[in-house]
Amino acid sequence: MRVTARGLTEKEQKLREMAARLRDLSPVMRVIGERFVAETVDSFREQASPDGTPWPALSGVTVYRRITRGGKKVFKRASKKERARGLTGGVTARATKMLSPGGIQMLVDNRDLLRGISAKASPKSLRLAADRVYAATQQFGRPENKMFNNAKGHPAPIPARAFMPVV
Repeated sequence: MRVTARGLTEKEQKLREMAARLRDLSPVMRVIGERFVAETVDSFREQASPDGTPWPALSGVTVYRRITRGGKKVFKRASKKERARGLTGGVTARATKMLSPGGIQMLVDNRDLLRGISAKASPKSLRLAADRVYAATQQFGRPENKMFNNAKGHPAPIPARAFMPVV
């Protein structure tokens, strides 16, 4: 008895070509990396985690520090006309704008964190990164934070504000 297989070399060649393509997954990894970066940018724009959970609000101390940064004033004195009408002053226009919804965006103070998001593809892996030292603190939170204190002088925990679609 004799068995003859025809066309096997053609199938073998196709399998070899497919195996060769699988040795370098850079194109696939690049696409995944681009999607990762896009989802991260969406998190900053939406002020929410990649799963849609809104980020915790900023503390009053943080809001005050942002408004008064660079010696900016929060309150203004009334003009002569306003004092003549019995008014004593109020919140500055800048402070009012910053206190309005969407006035202070979280994690985008100077855009460094957002600019530091990257994805680097290689033949067999994808490196997702946030290059700022404080990125992990923002992503995962820091309940035992002792760097900044609240108004009463107690340590102010930093809540997690996940911005990367990985944990």
